[in-house]
Amino acid sequence: MTRHTPPEKDELFKETVGPNTEPTKVDNVNPKHYTSMAISPIEYIKANEIPWNEANAIKYISRHSMKNGIEDLEKAIWYIKDLIATLKENGEKNAN
Repeated sequence: MTRHTPPEKDELFKETVGPNTEPTKVDNVNPKHYTSMAISPIEYIKANEIPWNEANAIKYISRHSMKNGIEDLEKAIWYIKDLIATLKENGEKNAN
């Protein structure tokens, strides 16, 4: 699967000032905390048709060490707990 890289002039890019005060481009569509992985979470999620709660847990767990640390892990836990609650509401106990 190939990654989509928007053209450089795309409005989704924004200029920021780097540490050497020269403008650098930041890709808000394909950020480094995903593109630096061998398989990005979105590629894995799409290829396996993973549902919403599971997909978000994967996303947050995958990026936690490169973006928001514990906050991302807490978000992943929230999605896992929501999934468990939904499964219990629907009377599901085991994987299909």
